[in-house]
Amino acid sequence: MPVVIFDFDGTIADTFLMAVNIFYKLKPRWPILPKGEVERLRGMAFLQVARELQIPAWDVPMLLVRGRKIMAAQLDEAVIIPGMDQAIRQLHKNGSKLYVISSNSNENINRFLERYDLLQYFEAIHGSEGLLSKSRRIKKLLKSIQATPDQAYYVGDEARDIEAAHKAKVHAIAVSWGYNNIKILADHKPQVLVFDPEEIVKIVGK
Repeated sequence: MPVVIFDFDGTIADTFLMAVNIFYKLKPRWPILPKGEVERLRGMAFLQVARELQIPAWDVPMLLVRGRKIMAAQLDEAVIIPGMDQAIRQLHKNGSKLYVISSNSNENINRFLERYDLLQYFEAIHGSEGLLSKSRRIKKLLKSIQATPDQAYYVGDEARDIEAAHKAKVHAIAVSWGYNNIKILADHKPQVLVFDPEEIVKIVGK
């Protein structure tokens, strides 16, 4: 039985521009970046972006915590990635076990999925994961449900999601519509890079 584990921000929920605006609220003295500079940063891993923006490593966890709180107040403005709701329903109908592992909070993820009547299709939501601890959570999840890595897929939109999948030895599905651009995703060698949520259903179905 396939196990499909989703990232949340940028994978299920279209929150990229919201995240950019939240960053400006957290760092009000930071100048608004030109669109071209934002696109350049999308070609970098998360910690590299933090270095480019001169954000100290010790400040990153606190920014994430404060950012989640701001996002909670604005979450009703976020929309689902087009076609993702149908893909989730079809994966569940086909017999896949669905999970979320994300650095966003359980509360935010649950609220969003409930709004789209999708929470019922997930076995569990694992939020508030550290930036670099997703691979450990994937391994722990698979052990708890007695599933093997070859049965599992991790679907994410960032280079660190692909890295986590590789470390956990599960199939890495990278989506093209999220926080990182196609080049950096391809450079990290996912098993497959998809351009439409329907492709996820087909890949898992194989």
